[in-house]
Amino acid sequence: MLVIGLTGSIATGKSTVSTLLKTRYNVSVIDADVIAREVVEPGTSGLKKIVDEFGVDVLLDEPTVANDENTSTSDSQPRPPKSYKTHPLNRKALGAIIFPDPAKRAKLNKIVHPAVRWKMFTEVVKCWMRGERWCVLDVPLLIEGGVWRFVAEVVLVWCPKEVQLSRLMSRDSSSMEEASSRLNAQMDVDAKVAYADTVIDNSGNREELEQRVEEWVRKVELRVGGKRLDTIDNGSLSWKESLKWCYGWSWWLLCWVVPPVGAFKAIWMLARKALRSWVYPPTSTDKKIN
Repeated sequence: MLVIGLTGSIATGKSTVSTLLKTRYNVSVIDADVIAREVVEPGTSGLKKIVDEFGVDVLLDEPTVANDENTSTSDSQPRPPKSYKTHPLNRKALGAIIFPDPAKRAKLNKIVHPAVRWKMFTEVVKCWMRGERWCVLDVPLLIEGGVWRFVAEVVLVWCPKEVQLSRLMSRDSSSMEEASSRLNAQMDVDAKVAYADTVIDNSGNREELEQRVEEWVRKVELRVGGKRLDTIDNGSLSWKESLKWCYGWSWWLLCWVVPPVGAFKAIWMLARKALRSWVYPPTSTDKKIN
């Protein structure tokens, strides 16, 4: 199974592409932001570790309704003590603790990041067990967090910085100074191009973006022998494309039926990628924008 990493920068349109993949093409998209919230829900080991490290003040005062069904109290009764099992995370209170202190922020990352990575890994395994040909990891900090090293392909949703700035100002009703400050606090989108295997240009309108996404999905489907080509160009293929599809399908079937073959192929791809990035560090931005 092909694991693809999808990333971008603020206001480049990554979320739009992710939604297109899920709704129009029924691609399994594993959203890192959603998982990051799930691993710190009440009752999880992630939230327990956060409370152990930073105290119960990082929990909201009111327990969740679902977990509080058997602990409801009247106004005259004392409120039950805060517990990671019943009380949600107070993100504002936690932010006030960690943002001024890099050391505490690092401690939080050591708690949350491994939990997110493990959850993402289990979701990838579930996709493989369902017989998926490919899946997408939607990770905003794919490159900054080093996750790009562990995916077969990196797809970057890109647009020029001036377009990015204009969209951000319009979306958030912010001033140019505020929008520029937010952009400057992140890794420059042009710097991310060097890490990408595919760059999807989203400097135009929605229709142009949808066309570029469709062209990319078609290439991936041919590569893995996918089932979605019937919905793209009526499934018409040239004889060369048919051979490519058959080759991709044969490899997928072999890797799925004989898991050690799939594991060996994955290890080989990751090792080759690591070696290539070591010999040729990703510094050049002279890449084709699709």
